[in-house]
Amino acid sequence: MDKVLGSFRYVFACAYQDDVIIYSRTVEEHKKHIDLVLTALQNANLSIKLTKSKFLLDSVEYLGFIVSSQGVSANPEKVKPIIQYQTPTNLTELERFLGMTGVYQRFISQYQVKTEPLRRLKKKDVEFVWGQEQINPFEQLKKDLCLLPTLKQPDFSKPFELHTDAASSAGITVILCQRVDNTVYPLAFASRALTIHEQRYSVREQECLAIIFGIKRFPYNGSSMQKMMYRLGVFHVADALSRHSVANVQAIHETITSHQFDWSKVQQEDSDIMDIINNLVQHKSFTMIENVLYKASNHSKDLCIVVPTSQVSSVIKQFHSSKLGGHFGFKKTKSKISQQRLWWSSMSQDVKEFFQSTTQYEVVKVFFNKYILRHGLPMEILTDGGPPFQSYFFASLVTTLDSHGLSSPAYHAQSNGIVERFMATLRRMILTYTEQECIKESWDQHLRLIQFVYNNTTHESTSFTPFYLVHGRFARYPLVKTNTMQDYDDDKLVPERKFANELQQRLNTAFDVVNNHFVSKEYNNQENPYQVGDQVLLFNTTLTSVKKPRKLQFDWSGPFQVIAVNSKSTVSLKQPGTNKRIHNVHVSRLKKYQEPN
Repeated sequence: MDKVLGSFRYVFACAYQDDVIIYSRTVEEHKKHIDLVLTALQNANLSIKLTKSKFLLDSVEYLGFIVSSQGVSANPEKVKPIIQYQTPTNLTELERFLGMTGVYQRFISQYQVKTEPLRRLKKKDVEFVWGQEQINPFEQLKKDLCLLPTLKQPDFSKPFELHTDAASSAGITVILCQRVDNTVYPLAFASRALTIHEQRYSVREQECLAIIFGIKRFPYNGSSMQKMMYRLGVFHVADALSRHSVANVQAIHETITSHQFDWSKVQQEDSDIMDIINNLVQHKSFTMIENVLYKASNHSKDLCIVVPTSQVSSVIKQFHSSKLGGHFGFKKTKSKISQQRLWWSSMSQDVKEFFQSTTQYEVVKVFFNKYILRHGLPMEILTDGGPPFQSYFFASLVTTLDSHGLSSPAYHAQSNGIVERFMATLRRMILTYTEQECIKESWDQHLRLIQFVYNNTTHESTSFTPFYLVHGRFARYPLVKTNTMQDYDDDKLVPERKFANELQQRLNTAFDVVNNHFVSKEYNNQENPYQVGDQVLLFNTTLTSVKKPRKLQFDWSGPFQVIAVNSKSTVSLKQPGTNKRIHNVHVSRLKKYQEPN
């Protein structure tokens, strides 16, 4: 049949076996195309049956899809059996389900990524166990099939956009799109799984891989393929607004605390929102209902209230810090805002910045109240590599306090050994105390008691209790009643000055003992054994993986060159011939590199 159509094929006609479809822009053009096709069939001694033929249709069902002037969409009658498909109980039923959904993967964003937990069950020697990890994508695919978009026909006179995303280690996805009136429409979706080797790529490498895959999947040599964009979510067609009913809008007002905001008023005070309201024709994903601007959600049929910039901070605080907020983390707070059908363009960035500032504020608050107001300004501040301590904000704080900031190197807990040892002891004490009936149900409320016990326990390294080293005396316990003042009458009490002198003497004695202990250990006499320019090997801290056990890996990697000596115990390294740098490496993880003979 392709030979019969000849040059007409894919210009205004195409065929699958004996089914021929003719498409045209206008009625007059369509009549000419029909005449050309019928003439070609006649010349090939072929005839058509009029009772099975249909002419001048706005849309037609073809190969299980519905083709119209709006584009290509799935036939609901064909999709219905998939939506009603029962949960697979064996591999055969799962393969049947994947085969049925695979027909529509060009309509589903990230299809291969979403089906990865299902396809995993098809691997050799993998037991068929249907758990929550499979239930979620199984149900999500059914939801996607209920919301399949209409894929518009490409207009080769306009530029194309290839949106790519390395969604996760499970796979990569691309979407071929075009813009109509500044609204992005999908033309086709594509995705594929990553190989074992590709899963080890860095994020940038996976992003590049997605671009290459997209270009190969949708090859086009013309000048239309001009734009490349990244990190795109699921598309919905511009006429999605027509699928929203008034009931959906009413539900928004019932589920959010809209009585606290006069949305119509605050939106009119926002210049960006007013620009959208005044140009709704160019912003087809937005709509006005009862003088309030809404935006169609990218992931569901819901309409979301557009939050003006002036109210962003109030909304975030309400969903995080209020009595009903729960003080949850970034993801849960953002999810709660979205669930209440609120939207603004920079939601993710604003919520993230809120948490960063809140976390930094809490760190500073604790540091100021618990340490500075009790002990004064420190000369040095030693922290681990946690994000709150590596921020520009914390570095500025250290500078303001006129202190010296130190960071313990990775894989060397001894650098902050006192704290690490304390955490191990604290954990053991908590486990011990939780066995007591009076505490085990509320152990977190008795941490101050555990702290008191720890501070009044003699340390092996100092031979004193922390309480004594701070106060110059032993704490009185409520365990045994003693009268330490029984030898003194009121007129024989120690005068304040004499008490202060005795206290200072006791502290000096204790400090001398501790100082001698550390000096004897030569803690202050060590020197960094490496110099800038030295060639060293770095100990391999890689953990065992499925494909590469730790025992089969080399213990040392390199050589690396020392590019900076940071302190008596840490250096910074660079791998010759590359830009790879490793900062703050403890000398215990290094050894001299010897040139092979």
